[in-house]
Amino acid sequence: MNLSAVRPPIAFAAKNARFVSNFPQGSDELWMADLKACRHDVQCEVFEDILFVESNGTAFIYGIEFEDGCPKGLKPELALKQQSFIQFLRDETRRDNDALGLAALIFTGHEYSTEGKATAAYIAARNTSLVMGVGYRNNDGKYELIGIDPEEDSWLESARSILPFDELCHPG
Repeated sequence: MNLSAVRPPIAFAAKNARFVSNFPQGSDELWMADLKACRHDVQCEVFEDILFVESNGTAFIYGIEFEDGCPKGLKPELALKQQSFIQFLRDETRRDNDALGLAALIFTGHEYSTEGKATAAYIAARNTSLVMGVGYRNNDGKYELIGIDPEEDSWLESARSILPFDELCHPG
């Protein structure tokens, strides 16, 4: 474990979750929310108008289903915003795993921990029960999409225990 690189755990809070529209084909819905990412006294970032998809009882960050994180069919500036947010999440997960070294392997979901925390924060803000969808590169190097019941793996409980969005931290 690289103790000099260890940072406080990242926490997410979401607010202002709102329905945007239905997708043209099927019953999938597009939602939007504001998210705040905070590492106590180290980092605080606000991401406004992040898009989520709700499909067949699963919620996921729009674009996470693609390895490059770029959602298809959006205006380029919106697609880039989503892709940048997803890259931020993946970078934070990588930094945490690099800091923990082999110890990261003892944590369930270490491959997508930040992505999971952000998605769980959205589900908590919606005050609903949805499966959490994440996409990540597994240990074999293959891009994988999975659904996680956040109630079973305590993701939702953790998300609900975080301070509310406006109290979590203040951007510096």
